[in-house]
Order: sequence, then structure tokens, then C-alpha cells
Amino acid sequence: MPYKKEFEVYETGVNQFFGYYDRSQFNQRGEGLYCRGADEFSKFDICIWDPQRGSSQTIFETSAVGYQLGNLNSWLSQEEVVVHSRVGDDICAHIVSTSNGAIIDTMDSACYAVYKGLGVLYKIENAGLDRPAYGLGAAAQKSNTVRLYDFEKHAVLYSLDSDKIGTFLGGQAHWYMEHCCFLNSQALLLLYRTSVHLSGEKKEALLLWNFEEDKITRFGDFSKMSHFKGADDVALLFGSKTNISRLGWLKNMVKKVPALDRLRTNPQIRDRVVGESYWRFKDGGFDRIKFFRDGHPTRVNDGFVFDTYETPETVRELYYLSDNQDLPQRICTVPSCVETDSTPQRTDLHPRALSCGSGFSIDFIRNGSRGFAVFRVE
Repeated sequence: MPYKKEFEVYETGVNQFFGYYDRSQFNQRGEGLYCRGADEFSKFDICIWDPQRGSSQTIFETSAVGYQLGNLNSWLSQEEVVVHSRVGDDICAHIVSTSNGAIIDTMDSACYAVYKGLGVLYKIENAGLDRPAYGLGAAAQKSNTVRLYDFEKHAVLYSLDSDKIGTFLGGQAHWYMEHCCFLNSQALLLLYRTSVHLSGEKKEALLLWNFEEDKITRFGDFSKMSHFKGADDVALLFGSKTNISRLGWLKNMVKKVPALDRLRTNPQIRDRVVGESYWRFKDGGFDRIKFFRDGHPTRVNDGFVFDTYETPETVRELYYLSDNQDLPQRICTVPSCVETDSTPQRTDLHPRALSCGSGFSIDFIRNGSRGFAVFRVE
């Protein structure tokens, strides 16, 4: 499916970006949320871009902004958004009016996903114990319970506590939830990982939680997961069913040797040795997509758009995979940044579906500054 860049927002010397890949940056009116500031965990403005006027307004100020997640912003309605701030050692979610920036409601946790008036609340920020680049600046974990919050009723409707997860997964390791998304209106996909390494092995589990029935099941038999997106009972995920991919100590050792690291990211190695690829869940089963480069999928136009990490040619690529196709089609390439690639400061494209038509938005970096761009179907 052909896509063409419609516009971009960029200014030398300032970072303007959205962040994570699993939520829409733009509402149905075409207004876009983004963070504007100098450096992560410093003072940032949360802004709304008006494409009709070509200008923006600031609705919130916060230091809870990381290069990977942004501020974990979500549109709750056309007039209300989810933003985050640091309150002591905690990260709190707020519902803010887009018209005047007034705080309408405050939760005592971060909000990781939003779906039709429900929000997923979780105390520990995205792998903050183990991978601080993926957090929003909280100092410590306070709770490991996942809660579903009804924004209209201002109440928690469902909860999944850590004891139940520990009993289901077993073992002596401490499990934490790193990422989640709604598969449909009754179920959540939850990626759990251990926060400690056991004999050099880091355990992972992708779970399906039917919160209306309070039922947990494993979602596939994957030993390693990285990124995934689900919607409308369809999902695309990048992972492996081979145990070697869980050996974190080996991966960390290989990454220190450039020649070996290039082998580690080689598509043939990932396919035949590590067993990593994309997998599509559809009609109740999984099929393997023979594409072996990790990225971030988002649901767009009866299919998925996903990006890649930097290539030897210092570009990142965007692909589209239709629900009815087995091979993705390349959309375009986007210049990368040699100075920040393969560091916590890297700028992943993080494609995000538009709520205002057929297309997606991405983040990019140019001359050391971040911007964002919108692509639409030609």
C-alpha cells in the first residue's frame, strides 16, 4: 500500500516527538499530541499540534519524559488526554482538558493503555527496574498489580495482582509487567519478564488476560518477545520459540564485539539460529511471517505498519503487512543518526496509526534534534 509524507514538525535545537508506538498520536480532528523540550527527564511541554493553523498550544508541563516512551500520552476523547508527571518517587497519570489544560482527574499510577474509556494502571514504570531508559523517571517500584480503570466512573473495575501472576507463572523469580495492549474489548495482552537473571537466563511470558472472566492463559509458546500490537482480535509480534534467544549474558557479550554483533543482527542468523521473526495471530492461530528484523508494529488499514532499527546504510525502514499477505512491502526509508544509534538516546521511528484517516505518524531525528511526521495513503 503506497504511503506519502503529508507534513512534518521539526525545529533545529529542540526535541519535538511523541514517543511510544502502541497508541495514536492524532485524534479524529487531526490534532496531534507531542512533547517539546531539551533533554529527557528535564522540563518538557506537552503540546497539541493544530495542522489547520500550523501551530501548537501547551497544555501541561512535566519532567516525566523519556526518549523511548515520551510521556505515554493517550487521547481519551476529542477534548481530554492522558498525561504523566513525577510526584515524589512516583509517576502519576492525569486526565487533562485540551481546551484549557485543567486537570480533571488524577491516578496514583502510570496509564499504559487506553481503550474505549478504560485505562490500564500500573505502578512500576515500563521495565524501570531493569531498563531505566524505558521509564518515566520513577525511583522505585511500589506495586505489581495491573488495574483497569473506568475514567467515566472514576473507579477500578478489574485488577490482576502479582500473587496471581506469580502462582500462574511459577518459579522463584520476581515477575513484572513490561508492556500491554488490548486485543479486544474483553482482553489484554500482557508481557511479563523476570527482573533477575537465573543462571544467565531471563524468563519471559506473553499472557492473555480476559478481565471480564478473570481468566489468564499463555498467548503462544514464545520464549522471547520484544514488541507487539493487538487490535480487533488480530496481533503482530516479534519473538522466538527458541531457548537460545533467552540467554541474556551471551547477547550482552556479543554486543561488545562489533563483528559478532553484526552477526547477531544478521537476518539469516536470526532465522536459523535464534529463531526470531514476526508472528501474526489471526483467526485463533499463529502463522510465521518470514521477516527477521525487529521493529515496532502498529495496526493500520487492515494490516500492520512496522519499522526497523538502523541498517548498515544508516537508515531505518518502514514496512506494511496486509492481513491477507505473507510478506511485508517496504514503504520508505528514513535517515538515521550514527551518533545516537545503538544508544539509549536513539530515535526509533515508532509508527502510530492515525485516528483521523488512513495513515500513521513517526518520530525522526535530524541534525541532533527530534521531530515527527505524518504519512497518509496516496
